[in-house]
Amino acid sequence: FTTQETIFEDLGNTIMNNAFDGYNACLFAYGQTGSGKTWSVLGGDTPDTRGLLPRVIEGMFIRMDDSKKDNPDITYQCRTSYLEIYNEQLRDLLMPPGESQKLEIRQHPKLGIYVPGLTETPVANYLEVKKLQEFGAKCRSVAATSMNDRSSRSHCVFVFEMVCKKGKQQLFSKVNLVDLAGSERQKRTQAEGDRLKEGAMINQSLTNLAIVINKLAEAQTKKKGDFVPFRNSKLTYLLSESLSGNSKTVMMAAISPAADSYDESMSTLRFAQSVKAIKTRAVKNEES
Repeated sequence: FTTQETIFEDLGNTIMNNAFDGYNACLFAYGQTGSGKTWSVLGGDTPDTRGLLPRVIEGMFIRMDDSKKDNPDITYQCRTSYLEIYNEQLRDLLMPPGESQKLEIRQHPKLGIYVPGLTETPVANYLEVKKLQEFGAKCRSVAATSMNDRSSRSHCVFVFEMVCKKGKQQLFSKVNLVDLAGSERQKRTQAEGDRLKEGAMINQSLTNLAIVINKLAEAQTKKKGDFVPFRNSKLTYLLSESLSGNSKTVMMAAISPAADSYDESMSTLRFAQSVKAIKTRAVKNEES
């Protein structure tokens, strides 16, 4: 297995570089249930086991502090939000359970995809983000199945926005860190009742994601691409810009070494191959 540090060196630095250059960035982890997606994104409690999300956010604040020491004229403004998509419903993870209002995805001609009413909290340092991330992680929907004693029952999207001001120049970047729920087979998870319903909704949204990815991959070889059904699920609608628009996007494929997971591992690798064929159109978010 690769270490958390290796994942950060390979992927995290790329995400941070893109953000500080003024580009939107996105990372999403994909794979079957129990393959290590949440562990890779969030990680454990010790310094060595921390996942990609805390390492990236801490690294960004370290870079901000270093740049302000070199140039006192630079200022940064940051804010963060945290949501999950559970049974095709959006839930604000920065609100206490039961207090989150009904959220819907909207599209603005200038702002792009956004979620009205979602909590966006200003943050000044890594510790503030860490507290929010830990609070949101406790509110996330998890449950035990036969394949994973802490199986994610929802897709989770952590958003970190940064504005850098230097004189009359202003750079803006938005970083989406996405932990997808894993695909499931009822025969192996032995899910029943609510767990079975959750698994069906997870598989349905991942199927819609696969359809979108395949359409986008096919469009690279055609003069006129087919219609891409982003609105068929909340997940693909929310990530539509990250998948095809103004974003530099990275996918992390998590696979299990178990022999009985061969079919799921091959499916994940085929999905990753389709993703590699897609080209996004990232634009530097710069004003002067």
